[in-house]
Amino acid sequence: MKIKLEEKKPQGQNRSKLYTIVMWILTAFMFISGVVFIPSAASATMILFSFVSAPIDQLQEFYASKKLQGGIKIALLIVLFGVSVALYQPR
Repeated sequence: MKIKLEEKKPQGQNRSKLYTIVMWILTAFMFISGVVFIPSAASATMILFSFVSAPIDQLQEFYASKKLQGGIKIALLIVLFGVSVALYQPR
């Protein structure tokens, strides 16, 4: 009798490496922008964008439990980016 063992991939492993790299780049860019523009009201939406887009498994599982995934998450990120651009007013 043979027992066949299969390795289970963790839930977060089914994303491609390119997706993860792009999300880390977006996260870093928006977080750094938020810190740089702190006197501006846009900084809050930039930092919020970075928390939503961060590809950290625990965060993504939390967002998934709140039904924030897929198209809804993409739409939220687009809206947050648009609000950030609209709120930024250079001196």
